Amino acid sequence: MRRTALTVVALFLLAACGDSGYTQEELDAATAIGERSAGADLLARDIEVETLRAQVEALQGEAVSAGDLEATVAEQQEDIDRLVQEKSRLVREKGALSTQVRELELQVATTTTTEPPTTTTTAAPEPGTEPLSSGVYKVGVDIAPGGWQAPPDLQNCYWERTDDQGEIIDNHFGSTGAGLIVTVEATDYSVEFNGCGEMTYLGP
Repeated sequence: MRRTALTVVALFLLAACGDSGYTQEELDAATAIGERSAGADLLARDIEVETLRAQVEALQGEAVSAGDLEATVAEQQEDIDRLVQEKSRLVREKGALSTQVRELELQVATTTTTEPPTTTTTAAPEPGTEPLSSGVYKVGVDIAPGGWQAPPDLQNCYWERTDDQGEIIDNHFGSTGAGLIVTVEATDYSVEFNGCGEMTYLGP
């Protein structure tokens, strides 16, 4: 095919120079064939050029896409590096907080003392020292020796102290005045109060 094209081109050149042994018809045919061949070659070259241009544009597009991909990968790598750094910082902070918590727990354990529960003991009153009203009371059992005071301004108050034989040692009947005080001796056997209100123990 290429040899035929070269022959046609040669005939075309001879026709152009006007120096050949061919007839005018042969030269005209060769010229026409040469022109068509040249046009075909130009068309083929144009197609080849366009094909190459398309390939170049495709390669450029791929290069742009590759560049975008590289940029995206770079951005993602930056995000990954930032997240790794953030994770490392959080791990350090967690470790520091754990250390502080352990130190505080140790301080609490060393400074906190457990106090025993406070037990309030109410002393029981001595036998025979509770307030007394009308009645007969045995000294040392029902009534304690000492002073006993009646409320003031009571009328018809009677009291008496007796020995173990039932004999009256001392007694009184009348008003309690500003606050009658009866002194019970340890040697007394019993004491009687009658109408004197609530008698309050003053002590030995």
